[in-house]
Amino acid sequence: MENYKFSSMILEDVPAVVAIERQNCASPWNTLCFYSCLNNSIQAYSIKHKISNEVVGYFIFEIIVDEVNIYNLGITHELHGQGLGTNVMHKIISLSKAAEASKIFLEVNVNNYLAKKLYAKFGFKEISIRKDYYNTPNGYQNASLMCLAL
Repeated sequence: MENYKFSSMILEDVPAVVAIERQNCASPWNTLCFYSCLNNSIQAYSIKHKISNEVVGYFIFEIIVDEVNIYNLGITHELHGQGLGTNVMHKIISLSKAAEASKIFLEVNVNNYLAKKLYAKFGFKEISIRKDYYNTPNGYQNASLMCLAL
């Protein structure tokens, strides 16, 4: 994964991030959601290829006092299963520890088995279910609320 770098998301990254979001999500964030993340306390990162500078992924989270909320992350389909998600989680955990956070929270679609497997690998535990959390073309789907104690 030495071919990729993490950098603060900039305006020019948003179109590629939106394309990856649409590729990965049944109920994707719209473009305005991503632009708004650039203008407040939310931390938005792009994952770029070091040589081509192509955006291949992103992650968005917020530190609130001593807790971190992961709002969104995605990686282009071509790179699924190659360890980039693991690197993203290492980065988020590292940034969270540096901020002296005690917990990290996230929601994930209960049917997103690959993401749930990744989070479990890092010690995230399901703490509740949020009914009808995601509005998808196939109807509402539940989210698993997960937490990692640092």
